Amino acid sequence: MYMKVKVIKKHDGDGAFPTFEKGTAVTMAAEEAPHFLGWYACDIAGHETYVPESFVCDGVLTRDYNPTELIQAADDVVEVREIVNAWLLATNSDGVTGWIPAEAVVSLNSSDAGYPIDMSKPWYHGSNIEFDVLREGSTITQWKELAEAFATKPTQLSYDEILSPISHNGTEPGLLYIIDEPLEIGVDIYQHPRTTMDQGVEFLTKRELNLKRIL
Repeated sequence: MYMKVKVIKKHDGDGAFPTFEKGTAVTMAAEEAPHFLGWYACDIAGHETYVPESFVCDGVLTRDYNPTELIQAADDVVEVREIVNAWLLATNSDGVTGWIPAEAVVSLNSSDAGYPIDMSKPWYHGSNIEFDVLREGSTITQWKELAEAFATKPTQLSYDEILSPISHNGTEPGLLYIIDEPLEIGVDIYQHPRTTMDQGVEFLTKRELNLKRIL
């Protein structure tokens, strides 16, 4: 059974492409695509597109690959086949399979209400390591107690409902940070597409963010 996600931001795609077979030559750009870690502009058999770095070795595709993106409207539901560097390979209700950015969807494994996001309130990150810059792809939350629990490095964590007491088995001496700069959803952060928690609880960062330790 595939995970289902709901589209929250219209995605128009970038045209249809053929499926390129494993072993097809790929000419990749020297630098990663802006804002998408691990993806590179490239030329495949005369087609200009993008490819995950992990799909290429020694200048050829290591697997069959079709770069076609899905064209989806807000509130559409798609089934996720694969997740690669903040992009989802998904199939829509018409049976069409293509790519869509993780920032454009939310998990349907979440409750309808979700966590009450308030952009005027702090965002937290918990860790057992001391640092002052949070790397791209890290998790943050506005639920302070959850960040405190994650800081202890638990292998098990659960709660009955949003803002209820959190049970976990973490034992590390955790540190608590707040994000020390303004954030915008969809620009700096996006909802975690693979979370098992409620909607709005976990977000991922799209770039490095400044931190300030508070505990």
